[in-house]
Amino acid sequence: MFAKPKTYITSDLHLDHTNIIKYCKRPFLNTEDMNKTLIDNWNNIVSRRDRVYFLGDMSFGKNKDIQIPSRPADYWMKKLNGDIFFIRGFSYEPSEERNQHDKISRTKNVFDNLIIEYKGKKFYLVHDPANIPSDWDGWAICGHHHNNKLEKYPFIDKKNKRINISTELTKFRPVDMDDLIKKIEE
Repeated sequence: MFAKPKTYITSDLHLDHTNIIKYCKRPFLNTEDMNKTLIDNWNNIVSRRDRVYFLGDMSFGKNKDIQIPSRPADYWMKKLNGDIFFIRGFSYEPSEERNQHDKISRTKNVFDNLIIEYKGKKFYLVHDPANIPSDWDGWAICGHHHNNKLEKYPFIDKKNKRINISTELTKFRPVDMDDLIKKIEE
């Protein structure tokens, strides 16, 4: 029989973003190596039946290896397993200067933020922790800060009930929500 679908969460893949390799000290040879590894990691963990909450910044900037602007989120999502609930990232606003790395044509399962309940716990999902409502009393899961400012935005901040799910902090893989619950309950 089929295994019960799982729920995963991740953010900040920055596919096609050459400069992110240096900026976040990602362990990849080049942009194509990074793109392939991130997609393979995702698809080796996530089945087509699983749910994934993706918290923004699917692609970004320029792929300087092949001299093209980053391809939009739609392009990448066709390559990824799972039923993806897409939270828009940092610079979604239309702009000529920006590549709209979270530009997405579909309207189903696309949000600015989302509140979910999982295993009896409420979670506020948003890309940038600055957008967590000040009166939110549950856990918040966000990205945006990558592996920078870890003293302020660690993987799990129990005091502030905040989780930084940026891919650099999760071995470049989506995280099973069951495993995340175990970590916050330790």
